[in-house]
Amino acid sequence: MKVIPFILVMIMVLLVSSCFTPEQALEKKWYKTAIRLSAKQIKQGKDVERNKRILQTAADHIIYNEIKSKKALVNSPKVKDWIKVQDSYYRVLEDLGKANILSNGAILTEYDEMCSIKKELDFKIVEYYYQRGEKMLRKFYTEGQKSFARSAYYEFAKALKHGAKLYYNNIDAMMEESHKNGTVYYIGDTHIVGSSFFLKPLPRNADFEPDCDIDIDFGSHSFSTSTTSSSRDYTDEVIVGREEVKDTSGNISYKNIYEEIKATVTTITITVTASTWTSINSRDLSGQCTVSSESFHTSVSEDCEEIEISGDSRAVPAGITEKSCSRFSMESNLSSDLDRKVDSKLYWKF
Repeated sequence: MKVIPFILVMIMVLLVSSCFTPEQALEKKWYKTAIRLSAKQIKQGKDVERNKRILQTAADHIIYNEIKSKKALVNSPKVKDWIKVQDSYYRVLEDLGKANILSNGAILTEYDEMCSIKKELDFKIVEYYYQRGEKMLRKFYTEGQKSFARSAYYEFAKALKHGAKLYYNNIDAMMEESHKNGTVYYIGDTHIVGSSFFLKPLPRNADFEPDCDIDIDFGSHSFSTSTTSSSRDYTDEVIVGREEVKDTSGNISYKNIYEEIKATVTTITITVTASTWTSINSRDLSGQCTVSSESFHTSVSEDCEEIEISGDSRAVPAGITEKSCSRFSMESNLSSDLDRKVDSKLYWKF
């Protein structure tokens, strides 16, 4: 119910603003409108110098207001506040950039000013994450805990996301160093556990000791069956003979003799469930192993319908026939499905 009034208000704003001149929009402090109208007139070659001044003045006001309104967030100790400002600065730059192109570079100075302000904030954000990464990496070298190297990697990754390559040409090397020092190596069921980003099998001829000894114990498959049933009765009439009928005039005719027949259709829903327990047995060999021992239960189910007909099957509607389920096939299919589900769970755990 509130959408229609909002749309009407927006239409009215657009209609009213389209009736204003760039000067009037500037006087009303509608700076975005002033920029749009003056840039449009510059493109059309109308009173170019006057519209350039309006465009520049409006741009200056927008930049000033943006910086003033975001000052508290920029000075916040929280990086998430800086990122909010970064997004807002980007939107302002987009608006100024479009107007600058439309006006053939009339507000290039203002655009560059806003761009410099944003770059300062960009560096502040990148520097924050980069320095946190350096701190974590130093802690790794001081204390020898691989978890610090992994934390360093994630901090450097955040710095990279926010444009670290513009300021730190060694960001890739720092991430590679953090990854190398944060990786946990294991022996055991390497063909099952495989390799993930921070967990890898111990290389052959490695000159260092493994962190984990991992063994996977796959339990046997067990099957259980449950059934539910419902029945429906059907009746019909069939011709079983003819009888002679003589009327009062002595005329003879014949009529069919009907007999009512009955049948019951029983639908049995069979649910077979396959389940198993899987155990991850992990020994921490170095104090750095990130894999813990645990057991988990996995199950899969499949339904099948059997139909049984008792009584006279001629009373049953066409299309309904008896059918049965193969429990052997169901268990075979479920066994394969169960193995795949266990493999999937193991994949996500490592």
